[in-house]
Amino acid sequence: MRIPLIVSVLILLSGCSHVKFSPAAGLESESFSQRQAPAAVTKESEDSLKKKDYVQIGSISAKESIWTCFTDDCKNNECTNTVQKDLTKDIIATAPDHGGDLIVLQENNKAATNMVEKQGECIFGTNDTYDDKECSGGYGSVPRTCVTIKKKNFVCHRWRTDRGLECSVNSRGTVWRHDPELSKRRAEAERENKKQ
Repeated sequence: MRIPLIVSVLILLSGCSHVKFSPAAGLESESFSQRQAPAAVTKESEDSLKKKDYVQIGSISAKESIWTCFTDDCKNNECTNTVQKDLTKDIIATAPDHGGDLIVLQENNKAATNMVEKQGECIFGTNDTYDDKECSGGYGSVPRTCVTIKKKNFVCHRWRTDRGLECSVNSRGTVWRHDPELSKRRAEAERENKKQ
């Protein structure tokens, strides 16, 4: 019995979540000490957090692919969080490793489809000719002889681009650290930038 496409894709992609942290602009070279406690989720505004000496040190995200599809009926596939994995829990657990105390969530285990591309079949190539040697003999009293022969090697220069859909579950947010000294430095830098 033939297994439906969407089922086989789910088997292939289940359990491939990935947490990614990106430092905020201007803090790429900063090294922050890890926090021992898990990060807390807050709905406070940026202005409110800054007044309390919190600094946005980066952004964090986690993504888990549910299925990918490159056939004509891709739009008919339902995109839901079928794996029931809590990616928000993953980013909360990872944020302290980068020095974060708080997370302002922008997406919370949201399932969505996005356009994806992959390399398809070759649509243009050439048969390149090159010289190669073929040798025989060289054992006992048989002398070793070599001849140069022409060989062809197919080289693809252009591939078709296949476009399809990917269903994935995503959690992402900004990471904040309580750091009065850094908060002061960032505020001073912002004031200097406004003067210029």
